[in-house]
This record gives sequence, structure tokens and C-alpha cells, in this order.
Amino acid sequence: MAADSGGAVKRNEKRLLVFALAGGALAFSSETLVAQTIQAAEAMFLKGDYPACLEACADNTPVKADFSAFAALEVRTLLETGKYQEAVARGMVWWRRSQFNPELALEFAEALRASGQPAQARTVVRQALQMQPDPPTAGQSRSTVAFGELFLTEQADAKEVLKRIFEPAKKADPAGRAAYLALGRLALAHHDRELAAENFREGLMRFPGDPEFLLGLAQAGVALSKDLQKPADGISSYLDLALQANPKFTAALLAKAEKHGGSNDFKGTKQALDQVLAVNPNYQDAWAQVAALALLVDDTEGQGSYTRETTIHKNLTPCTPY
Repeated sequence: MAADSGGAVKRNEKRLLVFALAGGALAFSSETLVAQTIQAAEAMFLKGDYPACLEACADNTPVKADFSAFAALEVRTLLETGKYQEAVARGMVWWRRSQFNPELALEFAEALRASGQPAQARTVVRQALQMQPDPPTAGQSRSTVAFGELFLTEQADAKEVLKRIFEPAKKADPAGRAAYLALGRLALAHHDRELAAENFREGLMRFPGDPEFLLGLAQAGVALSKDLQKPADGISSYLDLALQANPKFTAALLAKAEKHGGSNDFKGTKQALDQVLAVNPNYQDAWAQVAALALLVDDTEGQGSYTRETTIHKNLTPCTPY
């Protein structure tokens, strides 16, 4: 098994080199219209209007030029709201019609992992990595970035992914959102807060008020400048701004719970966790914090809830993604 893993990493490195040297460009006659449509749907997601986002995805068909982007967004929205089995089911439908698309593969694989199916998730990732997407161009870098993120799930060299995929995507499409997020998150994962903050700041300059960039700055440990703080409105950090932009942003709510827990504010921790679980009742990280909090305050009911949710999570029905 170890030998196979090593071989897979080497194959991935070769694909990265091929990708870096490849030429070509994406071309859609309705490129601008497509981008606006996707951006409108994503704006609904980013402000936490998940029902409206799903409605925008409802009329998606394979004949649409933006089909795969909408399919990926639908799966992502179902994941954010804890509908893991439905996310897998919808991902399965779209994957059969759009295999090898990196954006869809990234979200479908995450849905499979969330529903306790890591082997099936790896199958999807490896299928997607068999294809080479076109190099990024202005307005068309999303698939490129998703391709790089898929490589990272297969233990590809992070420096190579950064150099051959993420940085070229940012350079080719400076108005694109995905590269800034990917670069910032990769830097955070490798404990380079300064580089992470640099990319999140650049992204925020281009996408003011974007909750994912605001959360990124909070996670990078960047303090909110005094002139932007509004204590009377509960705004004293980038995390507060992220939640102001999207009160249903589960990752930000979980970070808020962790922040309260770090200062022994158990009431605030519980309130934040309740908010997370109101959006996503199946969020395993949130249930883990519920259990940890229950231990601290000697709440056997909370510990039992975590055990029940974990058991349900492990017993979800697996599927075959092909």
C-alpha cells in the first residue's frame, strides 16, 4: 500500500509538470454572462441564503456552459447545511454526466468523506486527476485552482502545486477569487500566517466584505484596525465581520465557539455551537466541541448526544461513484 502511495505521488508530480508546460485556453461564447450567473448564485451562498442558492441551482442541465460550476455549488450548499446524503446523491447524478471536472470532483469527494466514504472519495479524485484542464486565462481559473486542490488531497508537493498551479492561476486571472483563497489556505495549512494574510488581504481588496477572506484574516491572526472596530455593534475582529457578512457561516461560527472556549466563556461557546448545529446538525467538528464542553461542565447529556451523532455518521450507507 505504501509503495502504491509513493507511486501515486510521483505520477501526480509528473502531471503537475505536464500541466505547467501545456498550452491552450478555454473559450465560451457566453463567458461573461456565465460568470455573472455563477457569481450571483455564489453571492447567495456567501451571505448564507442557502435556500435561494439551491433554487438558483435547481434548473441546472448538462447543456449549460456553466453546468459543472452550478453542480459543484449545489453539492457545496448541501454540505454546508448538513444534508450529506443528499449531497452524495446529487453529486452522483452530476458526476455521471460530468466526470473528470475538477470543481465538481472537489465537492463530490468532500461529500463522500463527510458521509464516511473516504475510499469512494479517493476514487473520484483520482478519476478527475486523469485529465488535464486547460491552463488558466482571465476569467477562467476556477477549474485550474480546483485541480490544484485535488492534487493536495493526494499528498502532492505543496510547493509544486503553489508554483505550477496556484500562482499561475492568480497571475493569469487576477480578478478571480479562487486563487487567493487557495493560496491563503495553503499558507495557513503550513503555518505561514504572514503569507496567508497577504493573499487574504489581496482577495478582500478585490472582493470587499467576502466572509471567507474575512475569516481567513482572522485565522491568520490579523487584528482588525481600530478605525474599523465598532464595539457597540459587536465588531472588534475580522471574525466578527465574517459573521456580520454571513451569520450562518458554519466555519466562522465554529471559530467563534473555539474563541469563547479559549477564554473559558462556556456560555458563549454553547451559544455559538448551537448556532452551528442549527445550520448543519451533522457537523462532526461541532459535535466534538459539544462533547468537549460537556466534559468541562459535567454534562452527560451532551456527551451522549455526541456519541449518538458519531454512530449515525459511521453507519451512513456507502455508494459507488461510477
